Amino acid sequence: MYTKEEFIDYCQNVFITTEGNTVNVPNAGLVLIYDTPLIGFADAEDELFEKYKQSEAIGPNFLTPTEWLPS
Repeated sequence: MYTKEEFIDYCQNVFITTEGNTVNVPNAGLVLIYDTPLIGFADAEDELFEKYKQSEAIGPNFLTPTEWLPS
């Protein structure tokens, strides 16, 4: 079982080292296409998810974690 920190490190490492995340640039060699992703954790009941549903944020089509996975 991973700790949160170990899980984040593992996921970021897999992402960065995936062959599809590089392009061979002449005179520069292999260059990353995407930077290291940000990964975090939040409580499914966090009120911030409701704020995402506001039109000035993501909007009403956003599903909160409990709407997306009710159980």
